[in-house]
Amino acid sequence: MWMALIGLFVPAGGQCLQVDYDIQGRVKTLFTLRDDDGLKNSAYDDMRGAGWRNELQFDVTGNLAYEGEPIVKIEKFCLSYRGAYDAIFDLRDHRYENIQSHQSDDYEPGCRDIETENDLREVFIDFTGDFGETRAVLRLGRQIVRWGEAAFFNMMNVVCPMDVSRASPFAMPEDLETPLYMARLNYSILDVGLLYSLDVELLAVPDIRPMLQPPLNAEGGGVNFDAPYAFTFSDFSAFPGMTGIREDVPGTGWDNMEYGGKLTAQVGYFQGSIHYVAHFQDAPAADFSEYWNASFSGSAGPVSLRHPRQRTYGFTFNNYIPQIDIITRGEAVCTDKEWINDKTDFIAVSPAFGGKGFSWIAEHKSYQYLLGIDKDWKHLPIGTLSGLSTAIEFYWKHFSSLEDDYSDIGVFGNRRDQQLITFDIRTDYWSGRIKPGISLQYDPEGIWWSLVGVKYQKARTWWCSVNQMTFWGNESASNKWAAYNMLTKTDIFFEFGIQF
Repeated sequence: MWMALIGLFVPAGGQCLQVDYDIQGRVKTLFTLRDDDGLKNSAYDDMRGAGWRNELQFDVTGNLAYEGEPIVKIEKFCLSYRGAYDAIFDLRDHRYENIQSHQSDDYEPGCRDIETENDLREVFIDFTGDFGETRAVLRLGRQIVRWGEAAFFNMMNVVCPMDVSRASPFAMPEDLETPLYMARLNYSILDVGLLYSLDVELLAVPDIRPMLQPPLNAEGGGVNFDAPYAFTFSDFSAFPGMTGIREDVPGTGWDNMEYGGKLTAQVGYFQGSIHYVAHFQDAPAADFSEYWNASFSGSAGPVSLRHPRQRTYGFTFNNYIPQIDIITRGEAVCTDKEWINDKTDFIAVSPAFGGKGFSWIAEHKSYQYLLGIDKDWKHLPIGTLSGLSTAIEFYWKHFSSLEDDYSDIGVFGNRRDQQLITFDIRTDYWSGRIKPGISLQYDPEGIWWSLVGVKYQKARTWWCSVNQMTFWGNESASNKWAAYNMLTKTDIFFEFGIQF
């Protein structure tokens, strides 16, 4: 069947001789223990199971070999599948029985949607054309696209939305992203004047999806924050009578298509890219209009999570400096209108004055900047295979025209200026079998996040790891971690997996 399909697309002058298949996969189990008091208050005195995710993933790749050299051909196809079952929902079913069971029509997940996964992650075909010093690749299908140079922040990486319904320590970034159906064209030219290469990448994305949140609605109506990571939204409980939290997502289709492009040039060790993406905001802004209108009339109403259309521009770069053996990388990103929650419209839109209600949504232009430095320190710790691998990132985000330093609405608040510093260090012992790692993030308001762990890996056959994620610091800070009620949580992850 594959040969017949391929024959439809390969022009005369080249015949497909065979398809070389490569199948890889993994089976893993991840058990999460949570200390609800947090390490900053007392050590491991209120422990409970918060997750037991069992996962199967496999990737099937087919590479095509031809007789002759067709100019245009199908070069590769790929299928990636992931299935999972989180046993914690059956082991502690009494805790989760009041969560909405199934996903509604507009991407509001239910308990069953995070208990099980049956997902065709990626399925695409690569069409290629080789024209001397130029090469074109058209990838059609469901796929994951990552743009940008930041390791800990999504700045220019706005194509595929994140999945924040669960946590997975030291996971590959693409494992926590939602793949989308799209057309992706890459056109490369070698030796353009002083440039080593010049690449153009274009995207057309008719598949519109929001950032995946944990279930927030109760069975039969109302809100519920019992899901393992729904506590980060528990500030919604401060609004009595709320009938639900509703995702308002623009429909999938050509009319709402997202699109973007990236131009990349390389000169020596320096590579720089300029980006443009017209898209819908992945992270939502909570619209309280319906809730307040209903409250003023003596009834109850929902809160809607809005995703406006926006445009994001950016410049990213990475550069290797051989004289001191470091890599510098950075991003500068501007979003023309980002919807955030802000109380500045509280009086102006009051129904008593003929307004539409307290939306608490304001539109601001945002700017983000990042500088990262990566350095491998050779042969520092005794017994390591590759010395120490370190990375540090300095991040700053600014909202223009935000009147106050902080738009104080708890979990929905945003600072006018936010600075964060991250630090990551990795190494390995015993010929690469034992891999310890530490990741830290610091907010100048006096808040720390840490992820500390160690992994044992036997060649490429099996692995096990233990990791701890902890937040501590100033609970009255305006930082989102404080507002998300995360400073009272410590999670410990135990993972075992087999690769094939």
